[in-house]
Amino acid sequence: MERIKDLIRSMPGEKPDYDDLEQADPDRTEEAYQEEQGKWMEEIIRKKTADTFVMHSIGKVRRTDDRTWIEIKPRYRDAMSGLEGFSHIHVLFWFHENDTPENRSVLQVHPRKNNENPLTGVFATHSPLRPNLVGHTLCRILSVENTNIEIESIDARDQTPVVDIKCYIPCTHRKHEIRVPDWVKRGT
Repeated sequence: MERIKDLIRSMPGEKPDYDDLEQADPDRTEEAYQEEQGKWMEEIIRKKTADTFVMHSIGKVRRTDDRTWIEIKPRYRDAMSGLEGFSHIHVLFWFHENDTPENRSVLQVHPRKNNENPLTGVFATHSPLRPNLVGHTLCRILSVENTNIEIESIDARDQTPVVDIKCYIPCTHRKHEIRVPDWVKRGT
């Protein structure tokens, strides 16, 4: 609610004060005023949040010395139905430990933290430093049990929030259609 109040305060112009009886039109019903106020609020939110999205964690990465799994929140259990038929999943997660204004402002890095690699825009890397801290990994499923998906490995830390999972369906790209920079081919 505080965020909405901040949005209202930041809007140019005056919000009609429907509590001020001198502004009230005696021929209009309270419902008509509430409808107008609701439309005004919807417009504010639409204008101010057009570039803002809300994501909620669906679970978290769990790691021990010998096991890695994704622990899905119980309310999302039904979303796992059929997953056992797949060998791999795409896991999208939030680089929560990097969530600072400074890290979000990094736009170029040396890939793989290797200064011998060229300074490259983060959109052309898998760097955990980026404007939106979404990570993505293709993971091999070992088992699916209750709300746990045991996986072979993932490049995320224990307790990392998972924001989405998608089944892996092999695509039809031919090898000759794939192009990557030299630093990717070198592997360092």
